Amino acid sequence: MAQIVLTLDDEVLEQVLHQAKAENLSSTSWLDKLIKQRVGMLNQPNKVKNQWSSDVHELAGAWQDFPTLEDIRHSMSQDVPREPL
Repeated sequence: MAQIVLTLDDEVLEQVLHQAKAENLSSTSWLDKLIKQRVGMLNQPNKVKNQWSSDVHELAGAWQDFPTLEDIRHSMSQDVPREPL
């Protein structure tokens, strides 16, 4: 397992320690969990999940001016009668 040196400013370090303590984890374990969540590897060691990231999920509903299905259908003309089979 590789090791990495991470430099954090005091304010960020304070938040990391606070969050880790709130979850009953060491700061190293909390950061490991956070990184695995971010890259999609939580609960799947050595495998990358084939899923959308949380950033993409947060975009759902972001376009407030997107027309509803009713708005789209309202502007359509009536369909012509179809021939029987």
